[in-house]
Amino acid sequence: MSADLEVDSKDVIKLLMQFCEENGLGKTYEALQEESGVTLNTVESVDGFQADIKNGRWDTVLKAVSSMVLPSEKLCDLYEQILVEMAEVGEMDVARQILRETDVLRHMSETQHERHARLENLCNKTFFEIRDAYPNGANKEKRRAYLATQLSTEITVAPKSRLLTLLSHALKYQRQAGTLPDTARYDLFRGIVHVHSEIHETHPTAEARSIKFSANVTPECAAFSPDGFFFGTGSLDGFIEIWDIETGKLRTDLSYQKAGKLMMHDTCVLCLNFSADGNMLLSGCQNGVIRVWKVSTGVCLRKFERAHSKGVTSVKFTRDGSQVLSTSFDGTAKVHGLKSGKVGMKEFRGHTSYVNSAYQNESSTYLYTSSADGTVRIWDFRSLSLLSTISPPSSHSLSDPPAYFDVISIPHTEFVLLCSRNPFIEIFDTTIGKVVKTIRSGKSSGGDFVAVAVSPKGEWIYCVGEDKLLYCFHYAKEELSHTMKVSDKDIIGLTHHPLRNCIATWGMDSFVRLWTP
Repeated sequence: MSADLEVDSKDVIKLLMQFCEENGLGKTYEALQEESGVTLNTVESVDGFQADIKNGRWDTVLKAVSSMVLPSEKLCDLYEQILVEMAEVGEMDVARQILRETDVLRHMSETQHERHARLENLCNKTFFEIRDAYPNGANKEKRRAYLATQLSTEITVAPKSRLLTLLSHALKYQRQAGTLPDTARYDLFRGIVHVHSEIHETHPTAEARSIKFSANVTPECAAFSPDGFFFGTGSLDGFIEIWDIETGKLRTDLSYQKAGKLMMHDTCVLCLNFSADGNMLLSGCQNGVIRVWKVSTGVCLRKFERAHSKGVTSVKFTRDGSQVLSTSFDGTAKVHGLKSGKVGMKEFRGHTSYVNSAYQNESSTYLYTSSADGTVRIWDFRSLSLLSTISPPSSHSLSDPPAYFDVISIPHTEFVLLCSRNPFIEIFDTTIGKVVKTIRSGKSSGGDFVAVAVSPKGEWIYCVGEDKLLYCFHYAKEELSHTMKVSDKDIIGLTHHPLRNCIATWGMDSFVRLWTP
């Protein structure tokens, strides 16, 4: 097994220094060099650098070494050679300026008196004598060659724009791995994909596209990632698939899906939920198992083997992302340790029938559980104590109360929706602990709701009924604005895209359908 690739922090600083140098950020470059003690000393080509020295292109050489940190002796050799060549062509004023204003040559007067005196004598002569400039049989060409060799040992080669090149390669790899689409705009600093967000919310009016499953396979659950980048489904056959909602086709930019190696359970997948960053996916199945997946690779990161004794009806990450919250047909809601893998760190017991969903408030102090026993229960999340029980005003003549199937928050408000098998939904004020509004479909029978979703800004509430209709309620106006038929067979669920005016419905007709204005 190969060792983990380690990146030296000094290399990171060098990348930043090169970026600063190439983009004219001189002060930033100097600050990085001074505080870190890291030197760049890079050129595009060693051969080119040596050729500049050998051909006496001193303006180019000095520009290259201006940001380098070189041994003082080698700097002395360089500036001495430039001084000598200025004297050779009669530029005595320039030669004297180099001698008197260059730090390294001024320092020479204190440490190498004879050498400095020879150079000063050379600058004061009215004529150039080659034996004074190049003692011991040397000449200009030999000195240049010597300098080229000596200075080349202090430099390294680095292509231009190395930082941007590496970032570009990283993004290309992520696209190949399936974590970035080809057309996505990526916020490199925040690490998020820009998905087009609808500014004006409005209800859907038509089917945009559909995803067809096999005739004997029904989609049992579906979910969008919070950034809208992934859309996943879980089905009767145990498979979990990630789809492209623009085409309605399987995402083959995910290499494991392209190879036909899908995420899967041994039994029917009943629920899905993404992490806040969209990198992980939770799934719960009919035999009580919960899995945690890495979406980009399809790898199972964690398996809760006996999370529940019966099927898992809902699953989600807790507010802080450190735990997994689940509900089940076994009548419980549980909290599991994501890192530790511990099952049932907390258990909320008391419902007399299966629990359909759980909602944790913003401050994580309360937990709302909805159940087929016809109640919503409010718990203290820390102490596990039951605080309150809510029962719906039934529209049925049956003795058994209609089941509550979900509790959903309304964005940017203190209200939650209490959703039961009725032709109405209740709006519950969490600050006073009471139902304050009821929104009705207008039907007295045959239209009980089976699933509910809320638009991202909370302007619309969508319900699908047992009559196969989608009901579109305008929240502020408290009115039913639109209805439309979405299937010829029973609907199992619906969900709303987190950024767009797009709704997904799925049901017994083996289709997932996407609806847009």
